[in-house]
Amino acid sequence: EQAVQLGERRKADGLTAVYSSDLERAVETAVLAISRNGVPLAKDQRLRECHFGSWAGKSRAHIDSTRTAFIDKRYPEGESWREAVGRVGGFLQDLKAFSDNSRILVIGHMATWISFEHLLNKRDLRELLERGRDWQPGWEYTLL
Repeated sequence: EQAVQLGERRKADGLTAVYSSDLERAVETAVLAISRNGVPLAKDQRLRECHFGSWAGKSRAHIDSTRTAFIDKRYPEGESWREAVGRVGGFLQDLKAFSDNSRILVIGHMATWISFEHLLNKRDLRELLERGRDWQPGWEYTLL
């Protein structure tokens, strides 16, 4: 339902492309959101969630309560938040290199949002990881 609403909200935005994490939930959201709008979809693994490694089965509450311990230290068999931010940063650099001032839609995960806020809005990474985010229907960013 939220994905369909996303498509409705964005159908008049003049989107030229949609980029999505290649993980199933994000791709499903993207397909539901844009299927009627005819906007091309590109899947990009750099938009994935932080790789929690062997902690992937732990509860969301546990992961959320310990995020700051893994800013620079990797989750067991996973990656650190700083590595996740670097990965998403590579995606943003590629967008910047090919930017033509078009409007695009990006569908990702918590790591995508944290990275955008840190890299584009210059917010402190520790603060973002401590606070988390309140859900809202979307955020808008300008890539300069």
